[in-house]
Amino acid sequence: MKKIAFGFLILLLVHVTVFAQNQPVTFVNNTGSNGLELYISHSTDSGWGQNRLTSNLNNGQSITLNIPVHENNLYDIWFAGSGDRHYVKMNVPISANTRIVITSDDLNPDGSPTTSVDSTIYNGPQQVTIVNNTGYLVLAVFTSPVISDIWGHNRLSINQVLNNGERITLNFPSSTGNRFDLMLVDLDGDSYVKQNIQVSANSTIEFRFSDFIGRQ
Repeated sequence: MKKIAFGFLILLLVHVTVFAQNQPVTFVNNTGSNGLELYISHSTDSGWGQNRLTSNLNNGQSITLNIPVHENNLYDIWFAGSGDRHYVKMNVPISANTRIVITSDDLNPDGSPTTSVDSTIYNGPQQVTIVNNTGYLVLAVFTSPVISDIWGHNRLSINQVLNNGERITLNFPSSTGNRFDLMLVDLDGDSYVKQNIQVSANSTIEFRFSDFIGRQ
């Protein structure tokens, strides 16, 4: 099977991720519009990660989230509101119990942000949701066109995990036939693989324990 030379690297990722500390941070929506999505990414990360909202964050409401502690606690924030409005804060210092207010002054007139997004590799017209129903905590998500011989980078952000039952929505690039191989790696370094999957915009791909192939 191709694309499986990641054993030691993934196990190293396991240890780095599991023991990371979190800090509670409160985000307030004072934009004047209802919030649909919230992304929080360390300023050094190449992607935004998953939407942190499980329901709409209406104007005037707030939400407290656990944010990983970094040596350099500077984060980028992308808040997507109703009416296709996008609010962006870059290089925001975050510490425990920080309160961050998102206002209309943060409106990005150019639409959704491209800064801190690896648009060359991952940005594409197809948003695909991956669901972790393996029964285990997932530390890495890899996606690769079938025609490629490498997996590429972990699609989860630094210190981001995907608990059992959780999902993440990713941008997939256009590829020949839109067919991809996908792999999840859990806490024990075990892998779950789906091969030659045809993806389409807004599709959902569910991983179960039956996709288990063992440690790589």
